[in-house]
Amino acid sequence: MSAALQKKILIVNDDGITADGLLFLARELQRRNYDLRVFAPTVQQSGKSHSITIWKSVYAVQHTLPGELAGIEAYEILGTPADCLKVSLTALAKDWIPDLVVSGINDGLNIGLSNLYSGTVGAATEAALAGIPAIAFSMDHPPWTKDNKERTPIHWETGSKLGADLIDQYFSSISLPRGYILNVNFPDLPLSEIKGLRWTKQGVSGYDEKFQRVELSAQEQKEDDLSGKKRYKFKLTGSLVEMNEATDGDYRAVLDRWVSVSPMGLLFLAHDFPSVYERLSKLQLSSAALASSQLSATT
Repeated sequence: MSAALQKKILIVNDDGITADGLLFLARELQRRNYDLRVFAPTVQQSGKSHSITIWKSVYAVQHTLPGELAGIEAYEILGTPADCLKVSLTALAKDWIPDLVVSGINDGLNIGLSNLYSGTVGAATEAALAGIPAIAFSMDHPPWTKDNKERTPIHWETGSKLGADLIDQYFSSISLPRGYILNVNFPDLPLSEIKGLRWTKQGVSGYDEKFQRVELSAQEQKEDDLSGKKRYKFKLTGSLVEMNEATDGDYRAVLDRWVSVSPMGLLFLAHDFPSVYERLSKLQLSSAALASSQLSATT
């Protein structure tokens, strides 16, 4: 890719600026001579969805990426994934408008209903709100083993190579309508075991989650004793469950060893589902409520 045609890509994520998924993807895009910048959270921000920081300051610190990535301009942001986008686009890099925003590669799938919680998808949709095309990348966890208790993905090179291929194709032949993103999920498999790419729909699978009570630490118990107040401590646990997934659903594709690519829009519109919209359109404000409102407005 010549310097004159070099495309600008902003990389963000929700796992933090030192996360393996981000670093693998950045290395692969660097090899393909893209003009890169990285704005990513200082600490883990999974589950932050599309939230932004309002009531306190957001801090940005220049960050040196490891090894061959050291020359890429990078900032760690003490804020949410969406904050990372806003800081880049409206402050620190407002004169450097990316041709594409890439979010990920996330440690774990973002499919089905879990997309509502995803900071990875939230960062991509923040870009779409700003009128910039965006792709969210995520990778499945491997099965639990004694040697990999954290279930960290082990085939990052699969996601980074296929992700970079999709980005190449995006610039050569794909045009996203304004207000849409691509949500891409990879199986955690060697490249040779991937069947190919499948265009999918957002499914209804998601996490079966619950809070489990855990014991306070000795220090926390001491603080409670001094304050005279009793605290209860909980930790969220859960697992991904397939729930009546259609054959063209995103989770089903990943389970069947396909790369899932789902177009997603910003607007949640009831009239996309005629039967629901027809039912809801029958709702009316009561005449008594309207009369009371009109009377208040005239007094």
